[in-house]
Order: sequence, then structure tokens, then C-alpha cells
Amino acid sequence: MSGKYMGGNRYNAYRMHRDDMGISRKIQGLKYKLSTKDKINKVFERMKSVCGDPKNSNYDRFGGKGIQVKMTLEDVAALWEKHKASDMEHPAIKRIDIDGHYEPSNCLFWDQVNMRELRKVNTEYKRKMLDPDS
Repeated sequence: MSGKYMGGNRYNAYRMHRDDMGISRKIQGLKYKLSTKDKINKVFERMKSVCGDPKNSNYDRFGGKGIQVKMTLEDVAALWEKHKASDMEHPAIKRIDIDGHYEPSNCLFWDQVNMRELRKVNTEYKRKMLDPDS
């Protein structure tokens, strides 16, 4: 063998290669810290994807219902600052009127951690409404 695997056996060479791939996966999987600009771009690209790309797994819930992105990247950045999304653990853009479009007057940034808690509370509330004896 040659290069950095010199003197090792085939298994060690595979293990080293696998470790190298793991490092690149961490980088591709966004394990490193993104800049604010990159985070805003990621949010904007996701909005455009769910509304405009029929291949997106969530298209039927957004673009398939006729929901459109009527915001620019600058609008998203302004909302980011207005709602202090930088201080949130997992910021996500949400529509106030779920049947409305993505537009500045209908959107806000909300921490996904809070959304999980809110869904849990809503689920428990619905369960109690359906079966008050429980």
C-alpha cells in the first residue's frame, strides 16, 4: 500500500477511508456553525422548495395547496432581525394564516423547540376534549 495507509492492512485502510468520509458527512450535514446569512438563505431556499418543487416531500402541504412565496430574501432577513431569530435554538419560519402565502405580513420566526411543545399541548388538549374521562 502507498500513501497514508502504508504499512497497514486492508481493513485499516478501509477504516481510515470511512473516518475520512464521516468527517465530510459532518460538514455536509451542517454540523459546523452556520453564519446568519447562511441560515437565512437556508430558510429562504426551503420555502421556495416546498412551494415550487413537486419533487419535495412536503410539496403537497404547501405548493400543492397553491401556497406561494411572495417574499424576497431581504424580507426574510428583515423578519429574522425583527423576531430575533439569532437568539433561538432552532428558528423556523411559520405562517400565521396557514392557508395564506409566505409574505411578510403573514410570517414570523418561531423556535422549533417551542413548536414541539405547542404540538404536544395541543395533542393532549384534543385528546381530553375527545375523551374527558381520561
